[in-house]
Amino acid sequence: MKTSTSLVISTYNNSDILNLVLKSINIQSLLPDEIIIADCSSNYESEIIISAFTLKTKIPVIHIKQSGNKLLKAEILNKAIAKCKSEYIIQIHDDCILHKHFIKDHIHSRKYNTFLFGTIIPINQKKTDYIIKNDIYTFSLFSGKIKKRINNIYLPFFNRFHKPTEYLSNDMTGNNLSYWKKDFIDINGFNEQFNEYAGEDSDFCQRLLFSSVWGKKLQNCGIIYHFNSNTPTIDKNSFSLIKHTRRNKIIYCPQGVDKYLGIKKSNIH
Repeated sequence: MKTSTSLVISTYNNSDILNLVLKSINIQSLLPDEIIIADCSSNYESEIIISAFTLKTKIPVIHIKQSGNKLLKAEILNKAIAKCKSEYIIQIHDDCILHKHFIKDHIHSRKYNTFLFGTIIPINQKKTDYIIKNDIYTFSLFSGKIKKRINNIYLPFFNRFHKPTEYLSNDMTGNNLSYWKKDFIDINGFNEQFNEYAGEDSDFCQRLLFSSVWGKKLQNCGIIYHFNSNTPTIDKNSFSLIKHTRRNKIIYCPQGVDKYLGIKKSNIH
């Protein structure tokens, strides 16, 4: 039986780049079964782009928007993934363009008791305006618009030689990440004690590892092209939460996805 896949996109007021991200989804060699847009109170321009994309694509799109002005990324991701009908989740941000085989690479590489994280290639900041103006959403190996060109060599054959590990990589991010929805629910999803737009993904992956779900790096495949942007700084609260998770080997977070799934607190383990 075919395993269904949802692509989850977190977004916040990034309409110009989001437009290119959505276009790169439509040219994927293998499409997801549904797209869930986890929207942290974006502006009207983003809503127009999402609505236009929904009309053009053959893929079912669910747009879940956060109320209020606070950037509660963990909360909106939990709400979005709770709505996913699929068994497998691929997660990206709104500031990256997908390699044409991105979805296929994650789907073909998935294994039980494993989460995946792919290659992130930075796009030269000086070229960002040019890329947006000229509506560019595909990149070749020799493109002058990206950095770390060697990482853009697409050789999925070599991915089979990389094994899952119980150690958290320094490359870990909530961008370019995939996992089984069951594993997500088992650790209660993202911890909503994180009240900023940073840190929740590192905590989430750490708890997956503590639950014996190991991480695997997708080598020379699972590629995204990431626009250089200001990386959110992890505040003291977020840093303390991550430290607490690691020190105590926390698996199930206290404030997570359970409330959106109707799971009773008595089921916490």
